[in-house]
Amino acid sequence: DAASRAVEVLGGAGVEAEWLTERVAAITAEGARPV
Repeated sequence: DAASRAVEVLGGAGVEAEWLTERVAAITAEGARPV
């Protein structure tokens, strides 16, 4: 139904956001590292 569909979408968005956060943190760490 619509409610379970919304939970699926929100769950997928949460995983995507977590992945993006990890990527941004990794890229930031790379950029902050002295050359």
